[in-house]
Amino acid sequence: MTPTERASMRTVLLLAAAALLAVDLPLHAQGRVQRPMTFADFAAVKNVGDPQVSPDGRWVLYSVRTTDVGANKLTSVTKLQSSAGGAARQFPDANTTASEARWSPDGKRVVYVADDQLWIADAGGTNPRKITSVNGGAVGPVWAPTGDRIAFVTSVYPDCDSDA
Repeated sequence: MTPTERASMRTVLLLAAAALLAVDLPLHAQGRVQRPMTFADFAAVKNVGDPQVSPDGRWVLYSVRTTDVGANKLTSVTKLQSSAGGAARQFPDANTTASEARWSPDGKRVVYVADDQLWIADAGGTNPRKITSVNGGAVGPVWAPTGDRIAFVTSVYPDCDSDA
């Protein structure tokens, strides 16, 4: 990746983070906050993290976590953003809450966690396929440099004899 591509990608990430972290607080005409930040204000902030740049530098996968205080629930989704700019979209699709998305070494596929299991999809999010079914769930996917294997972590229990 060239220094220009890195700078462009950094700009996209900073703009995405700034847009997602904005909090709608009442302001005085001078631009000062009228009141202290409340817990509800804090909970309304979207947390952006886990940026993953595609091997060719053209795409960035990142997570966005939101808080629903009333439901006492955190939700994380993965977004796909072109490093050239434009609108981000949810990865792999608008109905899937994916996390820990990781590019394959050749950039053609992405492994991610959804429903506590590992899934793999084409780089654009098409052709999703579940690749694990372990009782303890699967997290922390890491591609082998050759792209032919994926390491992950699962919880195991001494009495569990149903997982191979």
